[in-house]
Amino acid sequence: MLNGGCFCGRVRYEVSKPLLSARSCHCSRCRKAFSGSGSAYAEVAPESFSWTLGEANLTRFESAPGWGLAFCSTCGTTLCGMNDGAVHGVTLGSVDGDPGVRIDMHIFVGSKAPWDHIGGNAPQFAEFPSATDQPTARLDPEAEAEHIRELERSRLRALVGADLETCRRLHHPDFQLITPIGQTLSKDQYLDAVAGGDLRYVMWEPGPIDVRVHDGVALIRYTARLEVAAGGQPSVPFRCRHTDTYEKHGGQWQVVWSQATSIR
Repeated sequence: MLNGGCFCGRVRYEVSKPLLSARSCHCSRCRKAFSGSGSAYAEVAPESFSWTLGEANLTRFESAPGWGLAFCSTCGTTLCGMNDGAVHGVTLGSVDGDPGVRIDMHIFVGSKAPWDHIGGNAPQFAEFPSATDQPTARLDPEAEAEHIRELERSRLRALVGADLETCRRLHHPDFQLITPIGQTLSKDQYLDAVAGGDLRYVMWEPGPIDVRVHDGVALIRYTARLEVAAGGQPSVPFRCRHTDTYEKHGGQWQVVWSQATSIR
């Protein structure tokens, strides 16, 4: 459970599931809306967000048809993004403590302010990236490894939150999973099971992630604690060793193989 609110404390909210894809946009519109170098924003899982205090104190502004922002009417804190009247995501600065996510990418850096110096290891894109876009900045090997670790953590959060948009982006079309019982699933079979609720991740907590990177291929391995409900059965907690292979396609890393081995 995450909690957050505005500067003056008149508006509060809670998020019942882990935050999903996080990014920072440096376009001129976000600089105006957030009064800074850009946005720091993470999407929320459907039906996981609720206002706990001061919803009547909000002001909503529609910046494009169906899309907008919500602010505290008293102190002006930008709290969340809206899509068709529902909360789409929250501003990371409004979350109390550690939001549990890190910025996955910087977008529209081609429009960034002349005084803006972007730090960190997340890739930077001149506009909103397509599947074939190359980052405008190349990472050193250790930064690349740390970026892959954060991508894997983002993938796990997306699977737990059933964030299918992020899952489809991070899994290569040729993705295959070998489950702890030896079953092989394609990308469509795997994500369709998650979308339909036949495979529901209640918890997926990875330990330290080892990464080896060479020439556009990365091998990662780690041990994790999971709780999974499959086929309508009650969820079961267990531990697994995971070995995954990522490949870089069009400048973006995607997981192509994943194998989970149960630890008894």
